[in-house]
Amino acid sequence: MWTPKAFKTRAAKASMHSAVTLVNSATTLTPNSQVASAANSQASSAAVAELTAGLGFVFDQLGGEDEPGDLVQLHLERLAAEAAKYRCSRVADGTGEDWTCSHAMSQLLQAACRCSSLVYEPSQQPSLWGLQLAPVLHRTPSMMGTVKAASMWKIDHVRIPGWSGKTLMVSIRGTATKADHMVNMNGESKDASSVFKLEGVTTSVNAHAGFLACAKTLIPTLTRDIVDQIAVDGAISNIVFTGHSAGGAVASLVFLNFVCHSPAQLSSVKYSLVTFGAAPATSQSLTELCRKQPNVGLLMAFVNEYDMISRSDKAYLRSIVDLYRSKYGLPPVASPLLDHQKLAETGGSLSHIGTTGPSISSIAVHAGLKAGGVWPLPPPVFHLLGDIIVLRICFDSPEMKEDSDDAVSPEPLLKTDKVSPDEFCKLLFCDISVHRRTAYLERLNMLVGEIRLREFGSVGGDTANSITEDFAEEVLVELGVTRTAP
Repeated sequence: MWTPKAFKTRAAKASMHSAVTLVNSATTLTPNSQVASAANSQASSAAVAELTAGLGFVFDQLGGEDEPGDLVQLHLERLAAEAAKYRCSRVADGTGEDWTCSHAMSQLLQAACRCSSLVYEPSQQPSLWGLQLAPVLHRTPSMMGTVKAASMWKIDHVRIPGWSGKTLMVSIRGTATKADHMVNMNGESKDASSVFKLEGVTTSVNAHAGFLACAKTLIPTLTRDIVDQIAVDGAISNIVFTGHSAGGAVASLVFLNFVCHSPAQLSSVKYSLVTFGAAPATSQSLTELCRKQPNVGLLMAFVNEYDMISRSDKAYLRSIVDLYRSKYGLPPVASPLLDHQKLAETGGSLSHIGTTGPSISSIAVHAGLKAGGVWPLPPPVFHLLGDIIVLRICFDSPEMKEDSDDAVSPEPLLKTDKVSPDEFCKLLFCDISVHRRTAYLERLNMLVGEIRLREFGSVGGDTANSITEDFAEEVLVELGVTRTAP
């Protein structure tokens, strides 16, 4: 999502979108959007400077000839390998509670995932399998990234108990251009009371400045669009906000605004939020408070195991820089003073420690923690909104063929764990590859297939079988597993 390699291809793809959109966003920059754009530019420059200072030894190698292939990818792979040395780099059995849902619910979640991807390619026709999505409208983004692209789809009927009427899916696009990357890097913490204020929150809530600015610019337009859709079709009684990556973060803030400031025309509507690989956006975990609001339906944040973007606030990324420096015997750039006793009590989380404090100038503490299999993570600056559902790909032990010494390659299985915010902030996720939209689509398709198999004993005919097999095969290839020929 945020690697330099992606800039050119995504900018090129974004330039193609304008030919197929239904509704154009305003191209004139307002004073507010100009201020937001300047803030994004300044913040991204500062973030790049900080990153360069911490990883100077890496950038020094990028022009050399001593290492083959794509050096950026090589360093990402080395980072993932370094993280894998720590037990907190994966979701261990028992970390969360087993999570599942009905087949009808899995289809709705699958539809949300499809919408979170379709917003990037508005000309693409929705698939014929799963719930039928009727396109409603698509709004283009602004050139400076301060107005995100957004799309709407309508679903006529969902067979979930208590889920009556039609459903309007509202999807917000994530990162697709260089301007979007500047929004992502504007990670300062800014007061969010102008966008939302939940009852029961006694202290001020801040939000990621870049995402907050995007939400502010989107809210007036989305409000008009949604009210118009309700006026046209009064059978719409559920609105689901969704998005992938940065789109999920902005969707979370837009959702909070609608929950707190719902227009009178939408008084009978239930608002839901379902995100995929969303970046964290709010300074407090607001899920439980949101759940108490009478106009709130679903609240879910799906995260692929190892997805770094789901953890990526400024403090976490600084810690990741320190992690990679430790591989080469270099001291941390800046870490809070560690309390060994508290660290042991919290299982590796530093949530008891403030974000300020003297820097550690040696790697002695980190070396000791490494021996214990724990990497010291700082308290999160921002949190995800929604129940955190971690999607894990697991494999059964290989089975032996009858009358043969050859093992049968195991099929991938999907495990779903509901992980508490406290446990989630202890996880050391460092992979970018699992953040792709297709990776989330694959796992949501596996979820639908496995739940249908459990409930009905089949995945529903040749078409559904083909879909499940195709996605299973792609997952196997990505994980480097080769099927044994029968």
